[in-house]
Amino acid sequence: MHEAERAIEIGRGRKDNELLLMSHNGFVSACEAIGDAAGALVHARQAVELAEGTGGPAFAGAALLALGRAQLLNGEGREAATALEQALATTRKYRTGLISEGSMLAFLAEAYLVADDAGRARETAELAVATARRRHTPVYEITAHLALARVLLATDGVVDATAIDAALGAATALMEATDARLYAPPIHVERARLARLRGDAATCERETRCSAPPVQRNGSARAGGADREGDQRMSCPAEPHTPTSSEGHPRM
Repeated sequence: MHEAERAIEIGRGRKDNELLLMSHNGFVSACEAIGDAAGALVHARQAVELAEGTGGPAFAGAALLALGRAQLLNGEGREAATALEQALATTRKYRTGLISEGSMLAFLAEAYLVADDAGRARETAELAVATARRRHTPVYEITAHLALARVLLATDGVVDATAIDAALGAATALMEATDARLYAPPIHVERARLARLRGDAATCERETRCSAPPVQRNGSARAGGADREGDQRMSCPAEPHTPTSSEGHPRM
């Protein structure tokens, strides 16, 4: 966070709009990590304003991606889907930033899910995994597997537990291979959600305890708004039970 703040200071001092834009984009990622939904939206909107003045398609695509992510963090599914669709279209048209295509599709899948379009959400999440794999972008593939797990949890729940386990297993393997430890908390969140639906109280409690970022567990994280996973201190079942296919699957 300090580095992003310093980059903004330098960009303003130099009147360098491109540096400012990328710094605000970086702030969106930082806000995602600590669950600062309001802050993410502020920085994303500033990035979009700067992109309109800069004029380059690469910057436009990056700013729209940041806006979509921020809107998704705020639970604005339809608005996020619109921004992410525009970001994807810009990236594909001008072939700038295609390395991020898998990540864009993953966020778009989650936006469709929040907007209650389950069919497009699953189709897009599966495409995100395939695209990230085809482009050899393992970190973005983690994002794609997480998106697929979230979509399956919200739509099929324990009925599709095998596919959810596979998605989370793939995300974990890639996280360990790339040392992208930032993804550990959300992976634990989704494992806790699956255990909760299965009625596995012990696993739910264990995964929930692990879902807080290390800085938060150490008591040094800055408080922020609710993140896309919602309240990570979820309520786990007191006793194991046998879920049915008709059981509700609330989103976090």
